[in-house]
Amino acid sequence: MTGRVIALARWTRLDVPGNDYCRLIADTDGWRLTGEAVFAEDENETQLGYDIHCDGHWRTLTATIRGRRAKEEVSWKIEQTAGAWRVNGEVQPRVSGLADIDLSFTPATNLIPIRRMNLSVGVANQVIASWFTYPEVGLLPLHQTYTRTGAGAYLYTSPDHGFSAILRVHPSGFVIDYPQIWTGEVTDV
Repeated sequence: MTGRVIALARWTRLDVPGNDYCRLIADTDGWRLTGEAVFAEDENETQLGYDIHCDGHWRTLTATIRGRRAKEEVSWKIEQTAGAWRVNGEVQPRVSGLADIDLSFTPATNLIPIRRMNLSVGVANQVIASWFTYPEVGLLPLHQTYTRTGAGAYLYTSPDHGFSAILRVHPSGFVIDYPQIWTGEVTDV
């Protein structure tokens, strides 16, 4: 791994047994998020490692996911080139032109639009992310609104899921409190 680690995040899942660990890395050509989520799913343990590469403006270029579900090995390569998204080489037309990846199994990817938008307090922005769904694998558009309500706080809404919550955010951009789903801590390096 090249680059310099900026921050380390550790989360505990609140809705099912699980945890996640992620590193934010400043790379020579942009940014990386590398981590691993382990959680219970249908009474089986799922372990998914992820590596996300963003350009210097926080637009997602690639995401690699590898791991296991129960005893089955799983692997997906997600690429975004000139606005076209592919999963394992297959074009995903429903998410054409979107800038962000959102991995449904980790809070790490909220950092991407938070860093890219760099909102001032009181400002809101709507985004549509390429949402990697799991365990039913696919890329779907996910409408989201982030409103910065204070230093380290965002009102996050996902109208597609009827979800709204105040996210507490570390200065690195990592979410440290995702009500009813994740709680965590971040260490600056």
